[in-house]
Amino acid sequence: MRLLALLLALVFAADANAQGRTPPSGGFGGSGFIGTFTRLTVNDARIVKKAPTIAAGVLTLDLNTGNFFNVPLTANITTMTVSNPAATGTVSSFTLILRADGTPRTIVFPVTTTWINNGGAAPTPSSTSGKCDKYTAFTYDGGTTYCFTIDAQNFTCTA
Repeated sequence: MRLLALLLALVFAADANAQGRTPPSGGFGGSGFIGTFTRLTVNDARIVKKAPTIAAGVLTLDLNTGNFFNVPLTANITTMTVSNPAATGTVSSFTLILRADGTPRTIVFPVTTTWINNGGAAPTPSSTSGKCDKYTAFTYDGGTTYCFTIDAQNFTCTA
């Protein structure tokens, strides 16, 4: 809720500044107005949860439909496709939760993946039933390169 209030405060302040008016003080949650905005672009400030499935070894994450993907890991992922990232110069990011089903699985991440942590290598996915792994990824070049991190492994999660 605080994030939404902050985003609204920034948008209202930027709009007021762009129209030559003094932005409101006090703002949302008492945050007040800080500084001058020359350009603020907020295209989509939402987190949309989706639950795509693995079909014939393929997992498709469509960034036009969501940016938080909770996936039951019921098969090996031989191809992971991320579709519809923003154009070069605009960052697209997403969170991926993989929920184990009790069987050890393999995951092939996009060929253009760069691992920021974990020694530069993809981690071994959790296999204990009901345990999850959380990944975060972003691209700044229209999907040519995806930078992945493993944020948490083998934690208890729900669907």
